[in-house]
Amino acid sequence: MEISLEALRIERIADCDVYVGQGIPTPWKRLFGGQTLAQSVLAACYTVDNEYPIHSLHSYFILAGSSRKEILFNVERTRDGGSFKTRAVKAMQSNKTICLSQCSFHKREFGLSYQVDLQAIVGQSIPPPDITLDKDPTESCSSYVVTQGDSWKLVYMKLDVGAPNNWKVHCSLLTYLSDRGMVDAARRVHKDAQWAMSVSLDHSIHFHRPTEIDVEKWMLFYYRTETSSDARGTGVLQVFDGAKYTLLATVHQESLIRPETKL
Repeated sequence: MEISLEALRIERIADCDVYVGQGIPTPWKRLFGGQTLAQSVLAACYTVDNEYPIHSLHSYFILAGSSRKEILFNVERTRDGGSFKTRAVKAMQSNKTICLSQCSFHKREFGLSYQVDLQAIVGQSIPPPDITLDKDPTESCSSYVVTQGDSWKLVYMKLDVGAPNNWKVHCSLLTYLSDRGMVDAARRVHKDAQWAMSVSLDHSIHFHRPTEIDVEKWMLFYYRTETSSDARGTGVLQVFDGAKYTLLATVHQESLIRPETKL
């Protein structure tokens, strides 16, 4: 599904912390969850100053939204502290809540640094992105699988949407991308299963280095699953800078993965 800055644009209403956005039409007529999350993040970001980058998002999908209707985003300024700011965002359609989100923002400060080694995780060296691959000029997203195993896969991905140099926009766009492939990650180990229903239940992102995110440069998306039971499965995604392998964000999502028949 194609994405653009215009499609994710939200407008403020009556000089309040209330915003409205347009649904992006989908073949299945329901809203893509990544759109709702991305616009919720953007709405929350609009209520904080630039020196407070977002560091976490925790969301619950309540109802399936319609991709043919407007979406209202109501932002509550839960707390404004010296180091942290907290925002609650309620996404609504037809006077019903479709998604609830909590966003936290942290003023940058000195701290020690550590991260996992991506190449050690996948157990092999990672080739640089293949810039010779043919790309449809009408498509905004480029992606391809680098390598994969039974419960994981590594994907190169980037956008081409003309995003400005603004962490709020890039974090919103990464949020949109973070919902792609997460249900598949949870189902990956069950190769022979047929699915009666598969939907996202909740979604969380920790933005480790929000001001370093640039979605128009190659990123490495490392998808894996850790567990599934009771018709629910967990997908985990780590997003790395494609050049330096810096860990930019970590995503967790639980999905309903209901099989057609009992095995």
